[in-house]
Amino acid sequence: LLAESPAIPELSPRQAQILAALTRGLSNPDIAKMLDTTPENIRDHLKVVFAKIGAANRAEAVSIALRKNLLNG
Repeated sequence: LLAESPAIPELSPRQAQILAALTRGLSNPDIAKMLDTTPENIRDHLKVVFAKIGAANRAEAVSIALRKNLLNG
């Protein structure tokens, strides 16, 4: 039997934007500057993104995002 792959999580546009910046190797302060917000706000968004996609850290989030094509809509 073929195992069903887990559903692709639904990210908000802002979460997807932050995840995309993360895949480019940007730090929280760099992402915050780019999006005109605070690093703390980015940290909070990333916590939600990590929970939604099942990532434990930044590296795993990037890996999951690329593997599951989360940034291609």
